[in-house]
Amino acid sequence: GVAKELLLLNHAVRSRLPVPEGIVLLDGGWERLLEDGIIVLDGADIRVEAADAFLQRFALSHLKEAVTIRPLFPSKAITLPPDDRYAIIHTLVEMWSTGDATKRRDIIVSKAITPQWHGTATTTDGTNDTVYYDDSVLTLPPLPRFGRSHNQTAWQHRLQLLLRGVRRSLNLLGDKWQITWADDGRRCWLLHITLAD
Repeated sequence: GVAKELLLLNHAVRSRLPVPEGIVLLDGGWERLLEDGIIVLDGADIRVEAADAFLQRFALSHLKEAVTIRPLFPSKAITLPPDDRYAIIHTLVEMWSTGDATKRRDIIVSKAITPQWHGTATTTDGTNDTVYYDDSVLTLPPLPRFGRSHNQTAWQHRLQLLLRGVRRSLNLLGDKWQITWADDGRRCWLLHITLAD
């Protein structure tokens, strides 16, 4: 559930895994904005009555870097410049309002990563990881604790290091899980992690 997803991501931050700096806007924030009159439902439309209060409520008033906004359960992420506060508000409101009202609608707002490579990685049989990126599929063996990668491709090496860090730091040696990752050419970032049912 959501609590487990957030717990894993929080633990990854505390374990100093490379997670972009950001905040989580919990589903309840949507309800409180409505209760406080900061946003108003007008039939099928949503109107923002107080943009400054909206941004201050979520500590988004002083953004100095581009941000990526994505629902906690990954779908399409949107990257926006820090000075376009109305686009940030519009995107958040749209994600909240178009989500499934029967499910939680938590949203992550994080420092934007400009990826050269990005995708997902999933544990398969407990001994290998399956990596999906672009239109390609790659199988990577897990790195042992003190082992070295034999990949000639730098981003694959960084991804193997990230996957090893996830296994070790989050104690997921026997679990099936999936991460969303992005590599900017210098570092491979952990964007999201979920456990398989």
